[in-house]
Amino acid sequence: MSNTVERIREKIASWRLHLNWRWLQLRASLCRSPSEDCPPSLVLVPCEPWSVIGSRGDEAMVYSILRDFRSRHTEGSVTIVTGVPSFGETDDGKRLAHDFGAKFAYAWRPRLFLSYIVQAYREARATEVFVLGADCMDGHWSQSLSIILLAAADIAARMGISTRLTGFSWNDCPDKKVIRAFRRVTHKLLVLVRDPVSYERFRRDVLLARGVKTSLVADVAFNLRPSITSQVQPHLDWMEEQRAKGRFVLGFNLHSMLVKKDALPEFVATVTAQLGRFMADHQDVALLLVPHDYRTEGDLAVLEKVADGLAEVSDRVRLVTTVLAAEELKGLMKGLDALFTSRMHLGIAALGMSRPVAAFAYQGKFVGLFRHFQLPAEWILEPGGANRLSETLGELVTGAKRAARQIEDRLSAIRELARDNLLA
Repeated sequence: MSNTVERIREKIASWRLHLNWRWLQLRASLCRSPSEDCPPSLVLVPCEPWSVIGSRGDEAMVYSILRDFRSRHTEGSVTIVTGVPSFGETDDGKRLAHDFGAKFAYAWRPRLFLSYIVQAYREARATEVFVLGADCMDGHWSQSLSIILLAAADIAARMGISTRLTGFSWNDCPDKKVIRAFRRVTHKLLVLVRDPVSYERFRRDVLLARGVKTSLVADVAFNLRPSITSQVQPHLDWMEEQRAKGRFVLGFNLHSMLVKKDALPEFVATVTAQLGRFMADHQDVALLLVPHDYRTEGDLAVLEKVADGLAEVSDRVRLVTTVLAAEELKGLMKGLDALFTSRMHLGIAALGMSRPVAAFAYQGKFVGLFRHFQLPAEWILEPGGANRLSETLGELVTGAKRAARQIEDRLSAIRELARDNLLA
């Protein structure tokens, strides 16, 4: 009985969302476009409105967009849509207010999500709207989330506001209702896809309405600036000390969502054993363990277990326990020779500093990212292939110099693609 009731509620919510979208599409045609003399006003719709920058990947995208806006408009206003009424009182809210003068609109609200978001556009007198696409546009996390983000961008574009739905990835099994939803977007909205593999999948799966164009871009986080602060410098100093001893400095990241919860202890044990074997076979390697997500049960808890299991080589292992912002993490990548990661945006930070990357795969994201730089597909491991980690790390260390040159050759072109997410 409860399952039946839940399905009915979901259908009603879906029906309400689509009807709300249709109504707002009709009303948008009556809106005047912002005039050229309107003061600049940006509204940002994050893909995780409850925490906004809860993950450092989201923070990297948000900060890339807001820093660009501030470089163009020092006096313009910034409004960020949130899903909690008191976000401005949180540490992240205070930081965004301090860094960008951001204000917060509690507009990601149940029942009529789109009406509240559009109301935020009007109240802010938005001249620019950015909606974060990221990994939230194929329905993997939530069908309704994908459709709300798509509709929020569609309505803003129909209102004549300069709009970007930032480059997103597209998995191999997209939600069918989301596919159909893309047929409803206006030709005023350019559809941006953030990697070549996702671009191929999207064009295969989605038949857009006449006049709607797609474009290949790179992740907007490639625009993030690196920052070397007093929080970062001690770690850079340690890496330089290791390099002075003739050691290759390898970064390593791991998180808990690669496998199911009941399989996590065995997975971490396998990874730790593989790292121990690799470090024993490579006396000239130092290992920096780098968290990238500090939320509950995030990377740090997993990496602490890994560090404990590498006690025999602790003189060559360092765990970054300092909580670092996204820009600081990118600055940290400067000290590495290469990185193995399971967080895509940490990989983007390293690639943005011309550092080679290998990875544990999830959601098929890394395949497209690696295609941008023509990196070996063999450097992407499925979590089930963790017993090959030592071998892959050896290949990464051996091929790092060649890969770094290859990344450097491609980086300026990738940065140009990343700039296409932004407004001129």
